[in-house]
Amino acid sequence: MMKTIVFALLIGTLAAFSALGLSAGKTDPAPAAAETAALAAEHTPNLSFWADDEADIDRVTELYGIECVFREGHMALYYTEEDPQEVIARGDAAGWPHLEARTSGQLFG
Repeated sequence: MMKTIVFALLIGTLAAFSALGLSAGKTDPAPAAAETAALAAEHTPNLSFWADDEADIDRVTELYGIECVFREGHMALYYTEEDPQEVIARGDAAGWPHLEARTSGQLFG
């Protein structure tokens, strides 16, 4: 439960900073918002993973063959064109680290 709360707060904070253009080196909020919208339209994350460390994120990316579109600390968000439930089932059957499905607009998952 605590991981879920921390995860939600982190995603919400990062999304707010990104939308406002407050990331490092950004002074004009309009381009940052446009970049974020373009990325979201192209690769909306549909899977998430809470890792023990950065190496776990890389390992999951390689095992599943999916694209990591966001990583921060112990959290990673992934994009796949496959049905997320099928990706999760394939990983569970193989004994790989468990991924969580996300729905559009979901802050955590």
